[in-house]
Amino acid sequence: ALESAAMESAILSGEMPPWPANPEYSHFVGENVLTASEEQAILNWIANGAPEGTGSAPPIPSYNDGYVIGTPDEIVQVPAYTVGSNDDEYRSFVVQSTSDVERFIGGIEFEPGNTEIVHHILAFYDPTNTSQQLDAASPGEGFPSNGGSFPSDQAVLIGVWVPGMEPTIFLHSLAIPLPGGADFVFEVHYAPGSIGQNADIHMRIDYKDDLFIRTVYHDPLLFHGPPSLTVPLFIPANTVQTFHETSIQAPIDISLISVFPHMHLLGQEFKVFGVTATNDTIPVIHVDDWDFHWQYSYQMPNMIRLPQGSRLHGYATYDNTPNNPENPNSPPIDVGLGEGTEDEMMVCFFMYTPYLNGDENLDMVQVREPTLISEPLLTYPNPTASRLWIDIPNNWHHAPRVLATDMQGRSTELTSTWQYGRIELNTESLAAGSYHLQFVYDQQIRTTRFIKQ
Repeated sequence: ALESAAMESAILSGEMPPWPANPEYSHFVGENVLTASEEQAILNWIANGAPEGTGSAPPIPSYNDGYVIGTPDEIVQVPAYTVGSNDDEYRSFVVQSTSDVERFIGGIEFEPGNTEIVHHILAFYDPTNTSQQLDAASPGEGFPSNGGSFPSDQAVLIGVWVPGMEPTIFLHSLAIPLPGGADFVFEVHYAPGSIGQNADIHMRIDYKDDLFIRTVYHDPLLFHGPPSLTVPLFIPANTVQTFHETSIQAPIDISLISVFPHMHLLGQEFKVFGVTATNDTIPVIHVDDWDFHWQYSYQMPNMIRLPQGSRLHGYATYDNTPNNPENPNSPPIDVGLGEGTEDEMMVCFFMYTPYLNGDENLDMVQVREPTLISEPLLTYPNPTASRLWIDIPNNWHHAPRVLATDMQGRSTELTSTWQYGRIELNTESLAAGSYHLQFVYDQQIRTTRFIKQ
């Protein structure tokens, strides 16, 4: 009876299933949302005494020992460290590269170990030796950091873990390039009250060996500082405050893959949308019920095109009053920007890639293998010096992806100009020789060959 009552309370309050984003604003992969009929069916079952079903019990699911990436290509272990402070502590750890060859990260999964003490984890790669020097100059494992800067000027963010975070799995040809010899650097934020404790942290990685790779970038395009946020992030005691931040204009068309908004305990609401150069609005996400304990990197079921000249806008609301049950201070005190759990942040990370025609139609939930059509496409003039025209089916309504592969197996993606029934390719960047062309349109693959003079 107690379990049924707790279940009923969690459903009616919206606490379960956990999904802070508003599904009426935008949709994401893996939404933990009950429909009205599903919710009512559970409530009716509880009201009838929660009887056991009459059918066969379903099989116990297998979870690969709790991991989504069950057989990773590499497991990166963060050095063991005993927390040395009872306040918020930030410590960065270097794990030296295991390969001098460039690799492509297709999936990342974090195991934070002791979740009672790990507030968040930022994972970078550093192609310089700066992080190693900082590590060598600091006694003990790792080196102190401040939570607000990259470990070096050339370091690149590759992953984030916060409570509730799911693994990142890139479909299609999307991946994060990892230069040969680049070290992994992990910045760990240990929560207050963790002194003397340890966390067993590691990261699982899947690498891709696709013929060509589309680079994924991972950046805080909305950030709690200039030029994104032009006023101080400051919430006086006993007030509710809303802040507005903007991104720079998109220099090219980009495709948004995922969005990860982040605040702390005073956060109530975070809304993000794009505005194009012609003032069209592009909904991205509306977290209308912020919960610090359930934070997600929300992946779009189809990539969202952000045209050149667009800006991203973020609006975040904070409640620093006694009405906020998560307020860590009673009575409330003034709260400003900071990395500590009881400070506040307003940052939104995005994974994105340069836009290609048809990105909006790519299924980001499940990859379906394209069908190879043996009939080659008509190509002219052949041989060619700089321009190539290809007749394409009339039912192709956008330019396909075009991959040129030389006789040594080296591949280059070519830019194409689409016209009804024909596309034009610029081949000036290619060296002289014979090439195999592959055209990918939705779920079709067509091929042809040509000679570059």
